[in-house]
Amino acid sequence: MDLDNIRKIQKLDKKNINSSLMHFIDQCKQGWTEASNLPLNYSYKDLNHIITCAMGGSLLGARILRHVFHQDIKIPFNYYAQYNIPGYVNDKTLAIIISNSGNTEETLSAYDQAKKITNKIIGITKGGKLGPLCKKDGFPVYLIDDRDLNPSSVPRVAVGFQIGAITAILNKINLIPIPEKRFFNILNKVKKQLKPLYPEVKSNSNPAKQSAEKTFGKIPIIISSQHLTGVGKSINNQINESGKNFSAYFELPEQNHHQLEGLQFPTTNSQYLQYLLLESDQYHPRISKRYKILKSILDEEGISHISLRSEQDTMLGEALDTLQFGGYYTYYLGLLNEVDPAPNPYVDKFKKMLGTYS
Repeated sequence: MDLDNIRKIQKLDKKNINSSLMHFIDQCKQGWTEASNLPLNYSYKDLNHIITCAMGGSLLGARILRHVFHQDIKIPFNYYAQYNIPGYVNDKTLAIIISNSGNTEETLSAYDQAKKITNKIIGITKGGKLGPLCKKDGFPVYLIDDRDLNPSSVPRVAVGFQIGAITAILNKINLIPIPEKRFFNILNKVKKQLKPLYPEVKSNSNPAKQSAEKTFGKIPIIISSQHLTGVGKSINNQINESGKNFSAYFELPEQNHHQLEGLQFPTTNSQYLQYLLLESDQYHPRISKRYKILKSILDEEGISHISLRSEQDTMLGEALDTLQFGGYYTYYLGLLNEVDPAPNPYVDKFKKMLGTYS
């Protein structure tokens, strides 16, 4: 597959994932603008905990923001991907329920349980069952209209709506100090890094194409830390879904305490593994040193690695810039595997075999 062959790319990319990736920052802006208008009464500021219930692509935004704002938010902020909500949920818990389709069975089950405990619920969805349920039960719901900014209608490349909406909600209830002007300034800086990733930019000048070409035929191992933890998990998801490629994800420093020993066997590790390291000048100095040592150990074992380092000057900017890059990196990996990056045939087959949940 020649990543500079635009006609071949367009032939494979039947749902136009590329166009959705191009609108990532615009999605963030729309999500912020529209969610800022949600009618949240004073009770939404009387909280002792936040929980986000979602699955798969619908959980990516919350994962990212939970780690980006981990030092700003002064109450616990967790995400949960299960049928049952945890026992610590109480009447002062804010439950953000997210399902792009509105029909995700695990998320609907969690919503059913949460509404019996707390009246502080916000829904985020395109519709399905969740939207009408929130309206019927009297909870505010952000109904995403992604027709213009997500032409592919693929949830995982519509994560910008979640990021903008959740950031706006957290700002509105005074949990993070990020007014609209500052948020939009960060978004505009990130968008300036977009054009070099476009398919029209040749491989010798396109860093996302170059990284995908280095990864092609290998198993990517994603390593990230601190404010980029959620981004690492998101890129891992997108490698699976857009790239149709097996991958694994680990968080450093915890990775140093067990996964390092797995580098020894099988002896074919150097042939098949490719580490993708999400580095940052904003990490704790000891974590930055760990990345340096990890790279030296990978070199000893003959295992190739790629370092990604954003030039943004804020944690949120770094996270969004790295995610923007990751979207194109995983897109190109799918094209190198000569598959349409949009459909998820095995996930769809699994859901069909699972049958209707009631």
